[in-house]
Amino acid sequence: MVSRKIYIGLVVAFIFAVCVFTAYRLFSDPTITGLNPELYRQYDLIEQGMTKQQVVRMMGKPSCEETEFHLSQYNGFEKEYARARQSNSKYYLFWYSGIDITYAVGFDGYDKVTMKACGGT
Repeated sequence: MVSRKIYIGLVVAFIFAVCVFTAYRLFSDPTITGLNPELYRQYDLIEQGMTKQQVVRMMGKPSCEETEFHLSQYNGFEKEYARARQSNSKYYLFWYSGIDITYAVGFDGYDKVTMKACGGT
């Protein structure tokens, strides 16, 4: 009986360890979660007044350029949308990362940063 309990305990512990390891890998993999630490570090360094060339050099080629501001979703990011409206940006560059992360940088008519925002679900 004791050996059977030990065997069952070891099996349960092994299954638990596999589940923890799998969850860790799943949630720490930037290709799955969109948590790309290097891209976020570069985004965090962007400051108002920087040029478009400086931003692209830091962030890499954008996914797209548009005149309308958008993030992956509106709900929960209402303040970012309000800031974008108030920024008087003429256009935005967007970088999409992982499942649902959007990095947005707004520019004025002189290609200078007016605002930035990051969001996802």
